[in-house]
Amino acid sequence: MTVTNVLEQKRKGKAQPKACLVTEQKTLDNIQGMLADTNFVILFKERLLDLLKERDCNLFIIDTEVKDMDTWPAPLLTIPNAQYKDWLFLVSRLSDVSRLQPLPQNARLVDRRRLSVEDIASLIKKRLDPESRKRFDRVNFLEDARTFLIWMENGKTYALHMSNLQEADSTGVVKWSLSRNRDYIKVIQESGNQFEIPWDDVLYHCEPQYEFYKEKQFEDHGTAVSQIGERVRQLRREKGYSIQTLAAKSGMKRPNLSRLEHGHHQPSLETLERIAKALEVPVVNLVAKGGESDAFQQ
Repeated sequence: MTVTNVLEQKRKGKAQPKACLVTEQKTLDNIQGMLADTNFVILFKERLLDLLKERDCNLFIIDTEVKDMDTWPAPLLTIPNAQYKDWLFLVSRLSDVSRLQPLPQNARLVDRRRLSVEDIASLIKKRLDPESRKRFDRVNFLEDARTFLIWMENGKTYALHMSNLQEADSTGVVKWSLSRNRDYIKVIQESGNQFEIPWDDVLYHCEPQYEFYKEKQFEDHGTAVSQIGERVRQLRREKGYSIQTLAAKSGMKRPNLSRLEHGHHQPSLETLERIAKALEVPVVNLVAKGGESDAFQQ
C-alpha cells in the first residue's frame, strides 16, 4: 500500500467532531438545529458525571448551574487527555468560577447572560471546525520573554518562544503581521532577518492534540513522507541553509517547505527535483532513509 493510500484511509477513518453539552436548560436544545449544516455531533447531558461515559468528545460545554456541579473536577481527573481537550464553561456569577478549580488547560469562561443561544452555537462551530485551527485571530510579541502570544480563530491560545524557531536569530523583533489569509505570521528582526511562522509550526510546537505534535509517536512514523522530510531537513542543515534560504533557492513558499520537513506534505517528483538541485545532491539522496550510501546498496 502506498503512503498516499495510507494517509487517505486515515483521513476517511477520522470520526466526526463531537461536542458534549451538559445543561438542564431546554432552550439550549436549539443548538443542534443551528449546526445542522455541519457534520458535528452534539450530545446533550443533564449531569456532569454523564461525561465519564463520553470520553471521545472533542469539546465539552458545561453549564455551571447543573445540579451535580459540586462533583467537579471528576471529569477532568478521569477522562483521558482531558487537560488537552476543549472546555467551555457557561457562568453567570463569581461563585460559579470559584467552583471550577482546577481549570483545564484549554478552558474558556463565557457569560451566559451576555450570550444568546446563537452565540453559543457560533462558539461551538469555531471550536469544532478543523479549518479554524489553521487561521490566526491575532498575535502579540512579548519582548522581554522573546515569546509570541498567539490567538487562533478556534479560540485557543499559545505561547511560542523564539528558541523554537530555527530561522530566528538572537536579535529583537521589530515587526510582525498576519498574512492575507491569516494562515502564517510574517516576522522581521532588528538584523534584517525575515521569516514566516505558518499555523502548523505553531501547532507542531504547542498543541499536544495536533496529530503532528513534536513529542508524539506517529502511527506513520518511518514512512516515506516522514523520511523525506527528515532527509531534507538534515541536508539543509548540513548546507547551513535556513528554511527561508532553501525555500528561495528551490522556488518554494517557506510554509510549504516547513510542512514537507515535518512530514505534513507529500511532495511531487518535480518538487523533489527542485529541492535536490538547490541542495546540490541527487534526488535519490532525498528519498533514501540512510542517505546516499544506503541508496546505492540496493
